[in-house]
Amino acid sequence: MNDRTNCYEFIGIWGSGKTTLINDVSKKLISDGFVVKNFLDFDKEPTLKRYFIVSLFILKNPLYSTKLLYFLIKILYKLIPLDNLQIDIFKTLFKRIFIKNNIINKKTDIFLSEGIFHLLTMFDKMNKLSLKEILFCVDGKFLSNLNHIVNIRIDKDLALRNIIKDHKKGYFRFRKNDFDNTENLFNRMLTNENLIIKIIHSSKINIFDINGNDSFSNKAKYLFNFIKNNND
Repeated sequence: MNDRTNCYEFIGIWGSGKTTLINDVSKKLISDGFVVKNFLDFDKEPTLKRYFIVSLFILKNPLYSTKLLYFLIKILYKLIPLDNLQIDIFKTLFKRIFIKNNIINKKTDIFLSEGIFHLLTMFDKMNKLSLKEILFCVDGKFLSNLNHIVNIRIDKDLALRNIIKDHKKGYFRFRKNDFDNTENLFNRMLTNENLIIKIIHSSKINIFDINGNDSFSNKAKYLFNFIKNNND
């Protein structure tokens, strides 16, 4: 086990396969003896336990929690006005940042994170955030060895087909009005992704590109080998 957690932040538009890849690769890494966590581990906990965990983290780390709260209010001010979708996204971002800090404070080798950079790309005014503010979102009190970025590039048409398949299976990412506006949302996310990638390059954080149009087995194998080699 490593002394510090290696975090892998996933970026990719809706329908690029982030969640499916994380779930598959997590199981394989665990089978190889790694301690692996992701946000779903926290989401599976009972509601009261989730509130208790976050509250305990805040009580144990009051100075950092105050700083984080101030930071989130500051970026909220820059992002407004927000529509209903962006309000939901900001609430999720708020929770995810606190949860990530709690998870990487545990004895964890690998944290697969779908929800920080990925969520930022959904804000219409993300370009108003400074480099420092964007990087702070994936930073934390308990720093990982390094935040690696997993960048999944996929054709918009294929991503949309994946979303439609998920909707037919009962997995809904957003309201119907937002679904009807998918083209604009995709364009916003891709524009913001490109901005984030430029920022990441300037900060010397590792970026691992995955061809989202490739077969699932190839993507899973490619990602598994990359993470395993980084943590051996």
